[in-house]
Amino acid sequence: VLILCKCNIAFAQNNLVPNPSFEDYEVCPYNFYQINYAAPWHTPNIVIEESEYYNQCDLTNLVSVPQNWVGLQNANTGIAYAGVYSFRGITNIREYIETELLEELEANKKYCVSFYVSLSDKSNMASDGYGIYFSDTPVISVDSYYIPVNPQIENPIGNFLSDKENWMLISDTFVANGGEKYITIGNFLDDANTNTTYVGGGVWDFAYYYIDDVSVYYCDKDTSFL
Repeated sequence: VLILCKCNIAFAQNNLVPNPSFEDYEVCPYNFYQINYAAPWHTPNIVIEESEYYNQCDLTNLVSVPQNWVGLQNANTGIAYAGVYSFRGITNIREYIETELLEELEANKKYCVSFYVSLSDKSNMASDGYGIYFSDTPVISVDSYYIPVNPQIENPIGNFLSDKENWMLISDTFVANGGEKYITIGNFLDDANTNTTYVGGGVWDFAYYYIDDVSVYYCDKDTSFL
């Protein structure tokens, strides 16, 4: 019986996100806008490649770990992470990362979702706008502006993500409609609805965040004690 219980728990915790901590890469990043090197992660923008991929393998300190163009931060797990703007200081400009899940979500089942973010050292601003949007088809953006969808997982309004030293957990659960196969991460609010606060200590008046350890798994009452 104990063996069966352990197997069920392990199965329930199977992460449906491929390359969840961005450790796997096809090419070592060496410049901006190379999130696609951490396949199958990519940007939903089909016109201008956006969003950064950071890995210790980069020797230039531009997109390396822990030192890079926006600060110094060790990975939450391993030696890599992603990075996007939550608030740019230029009206409604955003960046996102997206990937296809390992399998479709099942209707009426509850899923536990989490990811970690850390504010970059050179950011003068902190934002509360961050979430994950689940969809049955890929999100496609033809410009660099915010994507107006309603994410199922959101950082609480007024909870400013202002920590530059540590990784901050964003997590919640939701019940799937069924058929969701893609996740997109970023700030889906326009500037008018994005709360920001000045934290200082940086160089530029933007809110730029590192992202690591993205997790989506089926959860129910049998795993609530974990």
